[in-house]
Amino acid sequence: MLISEGLSLRKAAQRLRLTQPAVTLGLATLENQYGAPFFERRAAGLAQTPAGAAFARRAARCMFYLSRALSRFCSEAERSPVERLEKLMGLLTIPQLRALVAMDEHEGFRPAAESLGLSVPSVHRAIGHLEARVGEKLVHREKYGVSLNFLGHETAVLFSLALRELRSASTDINTLNGHLEGAVTVGCVRVTASVLLPEAINECVKAFPGARFLVVHQQYEDMLEQLRSGRMDYICSTARKDIPADFRTKKLCLSELCIICGPDHPLVGKKNINARMLAEFPWIASEPGTGARVRMNAMFEQEGVALPHVAVVTHQFSLIRSLLLQTNFLSLTTRSGGGEDHELSGLCVVNKKVPDPCRDIWLLSRHDWEPTRLQEEFVKTLRRAAQ
Repeated sequence: MLISEGLSLRKAAQRLRLTQPAVTLGLATLENQYGAPFFERRAAGLAQTPAGAAFARRAARCMFYLSRALSRFCSEAERSPVERLEKLMGLLTIPQLRALVAMDEHEGFRPAAESLGLSVPSVHRAIGHLEARVGEKLVHREKYGVSLNFLGHETAVLFSLALRELRSASTDINTLNGHLEGAVTVGCVRVTASVLLPEAINECVKAFPGARFLVVHQQYEDMLEQLRSGRMDYICSTARKDIPADFRTKKLCLSELCIICGPDHPLVGKKNINARMLAEFPWIASEPGTGARVRMNAMFEQEGVALPHVAVVTHQFSLIRSLLLQTNFLSLTTRSGGGEDHELSGLCVVNKKVPDPCRDIWLLSRHDWEPTRLQEEFVKTLRRAAQ
């Protein structure tokens, strides 16, 4: 980064308190790792290449997240918090970053070690050295297991974002070389997984054969946490109220909450259905407090009818679908305003309106995020699919 700011190798070495050969070797190692020259060697000095500029931009973002993480361990009461930050930055190692992030994601030394392909003592040692250098405990050790404490978790989130920038640097450099490839990780709900995402992913893979997609369906709060830590790029979902300020939202399309049942259900084809008729059948519902459950309860409360028996609580649509095809259960689901919902094939929509049925589908991402070219193209494709 210092060289990209215009310093010579000699001056950069002086600033880093290293020898010039050490800086030269470090630069050559980076260029070899990313498969591209960062500078052209000229008589007048070093001239930055497009690949070097791409790496410098991502490296600056990486350093920003690392500084935010390590500043938590630099008290204003210290004589020189800036010097301490620089010292901590110099002592930090990639294995320590990866170990803490793996501990946060997998909860425990053994699962973290297995995810990294390392031994348990290696992960234990890396985190122990990190704790010693920052002067704080990051791991909460209990009789039956270990997990990161609050400070460890918040530090791991920022470390994860820093590592994400280094991976994105490789993708950016490959793009400059004409290889538009990389990975897109998307969190979704049922309706986006069955209507919007298939079309967008298919179009992207056709246009960019090197594209890879990881599509995740989890609890909304869990997906937000993964988005916050950089382990997820986007969430394509109906969004709750009061979305945290560190997330950016783009409205994609409209969806509708409706009552569904199997094709042989007694209510199929009937008109003028009221809440009392609906209450005669067992229901499959989402967890209490979710938007769908609140609207379901309101449907009965508005007509003064006691809530029906909820036989099953789940968000697994494959289970819901199987039960509806075999029983007289009823359930709520969201259907898209456009495009064919293949997962609803064979099921029927009951002729009864749900209170406040319309729900916007949003694309969520981090405010401070800089997507790769492939991730930008995916969003363009997704918005075309939503239209």
